[in-house]
Amino acid sequence: MLIGGGVLILCALLFVFVRTVGKERQRIRDDLDMARASVAQIIRLRDNINGMEAPGTPPNQSQFVANVNNLLSEFDLNASAFNEKQKTEKGSTTYIITLTLRAVELEAFIKYLHAVEPGRRVAASVVNCRINRAVSGKEVYDINLTLSMSVPQQK
Repeated sequence: MLIGGGVLILCALLFVFVRTVGKERQRIRDDLDMARASVAQIIRLRDNINGMEAPGTPPNQSQFVANVNNLLSEFDLNASAFNEKQKTEKGSTTYIITLTLRAVELEAFIKYLHAVEPGRRVAASVVNCRINRAVSGKEVYDINLTLSMSVPQQK
């Protein structure tokens, strides 16, 4: 009976040992998977940073306006209203362009918007975009768009 109890205790200890080793191996495997994912993310971020344009002279207001107009004409869009503003505050100047487009096909505008924001063809951000259906039953829209570009002030 003493031998049977000893074997039972030995089996229980062996079971606990094997189970603990298995849990630890799983934890190490999970940590390794997370580390590999982090390395892949670091590589992707490094490639994004390396793909950025080198800093140069930021465009002035007239260059900003010209870039916006060139991009509009590239996508065959005509602004019925075009307003420019300039705000200076805390070491930076912000150029703001508000445009109104009338009776625009949505596909052309989305291509333009894609060229501005993710495409970075114009050094600007979309601050406001309001789209209204121009004519009921037709796929044309009236669009109010506000673009903004901030540049640091020259010292």
